[in-house]
Amino acid sequence: MTCSHLELPNGARPRWGSGLRHACGCPSVGKLLPSEERIRKEEEEQKRRKLQAAENKARIMEAFLKEKEKEVLQLQEEAKTFITPENLDARIEECLDNPRNYNFAVDKDGRIVKRTVLS
Repeated sequence: MTCSHLELPNGARPRWGSGLRHACGCPSVGKLLPSEERIRKEEEEQKRRKLQAAENKARIMEAFLKEKEKEVLQLQEEAKTFITPENLDARIEECLDNPRNYNFAVDKDGRIVKRTVLS
């Protein structure tokens, strides 16, 4: 059923998707035309994509933060062995009590061939 108020000049009729709605109270009042429904679906899809992108970004940020926290904990663990002004004397004493000899020769297979004697 078409309404007379939707008639265009020269007797042309509006096509689906032209954006016109019936205003006379006929059965098609309030229904979306195919173009309006498509636009609504596209807007919903765009909202869904934005939400999904935000969720992905949040997941990536969370993984990044976990990795950085892990690095900080590792550095804090390594910092326990650092030589500081407070533990300098103790570390010097430890080195003097346990001397190491790095003066040696190595063959092609990585075996120690010759080592000098500690004095």
